[in-house]
Amino acid sequence: MSVRITRNSYGKSRVRLIKVARGPQHEIQNLTINIALEGDFDEIHTTGDNRLCLPTDTMKNTVYALAGETSEIEQPEAFGRRLADYYLKNNPQVSAVRLQIAEAAWKRMRFDDTDHPHSFVKGSDEKRTVVLHATRSMVTLEAGVEDLVVLRTAGSRFTGYLKD
Repeated sequence: MSVRITRNSYGKSRVRLIKVARGPQHEIQNLTINIALEGDFDEIHTTGDNRLCLPTDTMKNTVYALAGETSEIEQPEAFGRRLADYYLKNNPQVSAVRLQIAEAAWKRMRFDDTDHPHSFVKGSDEKRTVVLHATRSMVTLEAGVEDLVVLRTAGSRFTGYLKD
């Protein structure tokens, strides 16, 4: 019985990136990135030939290197696009890149009714999310928010609904 590999992907999970844009008032970004590469990796499994294998530590280090190319905080969608473009441009064996990005919130600390320029406290559990799937011919992107909890105790003004 012969075995045929029909779809092949591998990657690096939970790459943590904390970026600080320094200035008179620091800005902070906290991303967790999952990376999956799809492509021509059959030889890795069938013959043990790793010449087309991009090591997972290299994937992680690419995140850090690209983030360090600019001192500005980028929107996670823009950073994801730049990261996917880099993997595709520099790895002809890669046919698709899938990135899952979660941005955790940090709140600026306040002292004497003034925002502190470089002190933060962890925000709530909500995360800004991005799922990006890129090939050489197309990009799909989904963005949203996870784990956001909202409570309103008055004034909801929910009107015009069906009544039984």
